[in-house]
Amino acid sequence: MLAVAQSNTDKKSYNSLRILFLISTLLLCLKPNISFSIPDKDYASLFDLSLQELMNIEITTASKHSEPIGDAPAFVYVISHQDIKMRGYAILSDVLRDLPGFDTTEYGRAEFGTEISVRGIAGNNKTILLVDGVRVNSPGAEPLQVRGDISVRHAERIEFVYGPGSTLYGQDAINAVINIITKNGEDQNASQVLLVGGERNYKEAYVAYNNTFNFSNDVPFLLSGYIQVLDADLAELDSEYPAWWDGLYAGSIAKAEGADPAVRWDEGLNINLNLESPVNTLRLWYRKSSRSTADGSTNPGLYSELSYWEDEELLLNFHHQDAITSEINLHTSLTYKRIEVDPESRFAIVRTDGQSFFTNRKYAISSGLTWEERLEVQVNDKLFLNSGLVWENHSTLPKTTINEGAFDTNGNVVLQAGEYSYYTVAGDASSLVEEARATELHYQKYGAFLEFNYQLNEQSALVLGLRQDHDEQSDESPLSIRFATIHNINEQLIAKYIYSEAFSSAAPYFAYVNFGTADSIVTNNTGLEAEQAKSHEININWQGQHGFGGMSLYYNTQKNLIQEAREGFSFNLVNAEVYRDEAGTIPRKLIHTANGGSSIAQGVDIYGRYQLQDNASGWASYSYVDYEAKIEGTSRGLQNISSNNVRLGLTYNVRENWWVTPSLVYRSTPQNFQALRELDDEVRDPYWLNLMVRYTPLTHVEAFLRIDNLTDNKIALKGSGGPLPQEPRSIRVGLSYQY
Repeated sequence: MLAVAQSNTDKKSYNSLRILFLISTLLLCLKPNISFSIPDKDYASLFDLSLQELMNIEITTASKHSEPIGDAPAFVYVISHQDIKMRGYAILSDVLRDLPGFDTTEYGRAEFGTEISVRGIAGNNKTILLVDGVRVNSPGAEPLQVRGDISVRHAERIEFVYGPGSTLYGQDAINAVINIITKNGEDQNASQVLLVGGERNYKEAYVAYNNTFNFSNDVPFLLSGYIQVLDADLAELDSEYPAWWDGLYAGSIAKAEGADPAVRWDEGLNINLNLESPVNTLRLWYRKSSRSTADGSTNPGLYSELSYWEDEELLLNFHHQDAITSEINLHTSLTYKRIEVDPESRFAIVRTDGQSFFTNRKYAISSGLTWEERLEVQVNDKLFLNSGLVWENHSTLPKTTINEGAFDTNGNVVLQAGEYSYYTVAGDASSLVEEARATELHYQKYGAFLEFNYQLNEQSALVLGLRQDHDEQSDESPLSIRFATIHNINEQLIAKYIYSEAFSSAAPYFAYVNFGTADSIVTNNTGLEAEQAKSHEININWQGQHGFGGMSLYYNTQKNLIQEAREGFSFNLVNAEVYRDEAGTIPRKLIHTANGGSSIAQGVDIYGRYQLQDNASGWASYSYVDYEAKIEGTSRGLQNISSNNVRLGLTYNVRENWWVTPSLVYRSTPQNFQALRELDDEVRDPYWLNLMVRYTPLTHVEAFLRIDNLTDNKIALKGSGGPLPQEPRSIRVGLSYQY
């Protein structure tokens, strides 16, 4: 079965690369005016390291409309297209690693990819990702997937809005809202072909196209888009971390068929197309990812050739803007999303006899339609109103177990998945309980929001926002609030206070779970409730002639925490003993995901950018967080993440067409691992030294060298059940051509 799956994967990668080649050839034909020459000063100025663009940028994510970054009622951190180019970012996880306040573990649980913690609060289900303002999180509210299929190469900028954002974006906007804003057809320099190769068979191909068309009625149409294909083998952890491997895995692996060697890979495909007119925009966004489910686990069985995970997502969006008057704008948005997990996906787990694997497959599918009407009204010089209505219609089948054998995704999945049975009383046939492994849900959501922005005087403004949501699936109607005051102390200094409330939904992914383990049966909890969060933040931002800097102090609280069944709290326990057989010889605990406990996270983010000379620009940030969760009378600290994070970097224009960017990421020792598993040294004060070198030999041609983990430092970060080894040094070289 593995040979077939691997062969199919190889064919998919080959076919994707062929498609990229054909498309790039066609696009080159559409742009015939191509020249090769040594760079001149005008071309070199495209790489001018001035920070004026960032300091004066207009952002859209914090309030859903364009506003200067200093006027936004939130702390917003922006990564520009120039940052992406000079630092060598390819996918979103590259960017997250360098952000203040973020603590990430790449190649965590295969379902999610990079595991995200923001300001001490862990969970991919607490961050929202937008592409050009359109939410791409799964319609089934599964935790956000951040893998090798979210490209940033075509981004004009990426806006990171810290803190709760539920007043505008609804559920799950507790930690942050991320908006990847892509280049449009106005940027003629954005058409590009790029090829990258590197260690461990790293292969990446990227093609972008931007153009403006004018038809007979002189209405301009902007066409833009890209395709990115990434295919890489990951490190062989048995040779990179031998003590860890031998101590934890060797005994079990040796007895398990198909478990040697440890196979790990990462494949991603990302496609984005935008067609824009002055009032209408049509968008298509598609991603597909395949990787080993060995990632993120300390279970020896998972490091086998059977470990496999693949899913895909399609998003279609139509947006229309109607300028009713010069002061009133109506925005209509209609979005369709669909995500599906390949039913060959599985977690392979060694049985107690060590001879074979539990290889039942996993499957999930969800789709949703979202309609939003948003009205902007400039009432007068001082008052701006932003209001909206949102309707969502969802169909979802949360992740379920599918038995081996024939499976038809177009058939009745619930029937094919079968039932999971147990007895509540030993020897009593009438106590039999039969639960469907799969649950198919159909439900609607409604939301309404209103936000006031009032300019008190030339120096001060107030923002007040409210949103009410209703979810038929959980029958909840949470209220979200945002209040902000913004004060311009002088021309260089801005102070903000932001208070906000948000919620993370009781998603079907957590509420509808049914499977068995060696000692437990995990069952559904249809009464699961949403998590609630509150945040207080003070942000002070300074802007000078050659740079900017800032500091954010925050105090965040959460309650009604969603605790997965495996956490083992008393509220997770449904029945202390049930039985797999009628005779009662196979006892199990009956458990479920449930709400319980509260938390406090407080800390500071300090950040800055400064232009040292005309040819050098540096950035730096320091983040500190203290976290405590109180659950059933006990206290927990940070969830295997660091309390201190430092980022440093410098881009230096060595010569007219040479740029060098060294950078450092340092984290204090992650806290509160239950067991270090032979990774004592690797966990202690992890750091990365990275290097990016860019060379422009010709006007439209660029070559680069990117080295991650330059010193080949052995690092372990948060994993499932303990610390997890991270990737060693990685060297990549690339060549790009703009047309």
